Amino acid sequence: SPLTLERGELILGALLPWSMSTPVWESRYRKTRLRKAVDRPILSLATAVALAEDFTITDLRIAACGHGPAASLVDGLEPFLGARLDREVASAIGRQVFRWFVPSPALRVDPRWRRHMAGVMTRQILFDIIQSRSTADSSIDETFVDPNGH
Repeated sequence: SPLTLERGELILGALLPWSMSTPVWESRYRKTRLRKAVDRPILSLATAVALAEDFTITDLRIAACGHGPAASLVDGLEPFLGARLDREVASAIGRQVFRWFVPSPALRVDPRWRRHMAGVMTRQILFDIIQSRSTADSSIDETFVDPNGH
C-alpha cells in the first residue's frame, strides 16, 4: 500500500501545496477619549482582517471597548467572510458594529453618539486598510473629542 512503510524505508521529504494567495493580516486600533490626558477611552476598536490578494475577506475580528466592563468580540461578522473588501462592504461592516454596540450608560458621554461612532470608526479603519494595504502594520490613531463643543 502507498501509505504503509516497509521495514527499513524512510520518508526523506514531503511536498505540500503552496497557495499563492495566502491571506495577509491587517490590523488597526483606534480609540476616542475626552482629553489628551491619560483618560480611559470612551470607545475603542481593535480590528484585524485577513485579506487574500484580491481583497477577499478570509477572516475578520473586531473587538470593542466602551459598552461594558471589558472588551468583547463583535458578533455577526460571519456573513462578510468571502466578500471582497471594498467601501460598500466596509460600510456594511460598520453598520453591523453599530447594531451590535450597546454603550455603557456609566460614561458621561451620550450613548447614542458613542454607538454612532462605533460604526463610523469601524468604517474609517476598514477604509484605511483598503487604502494602505501595508503588510503587518499596526497603527494607533486617536481622536480627541469634547462632546460639549469646547
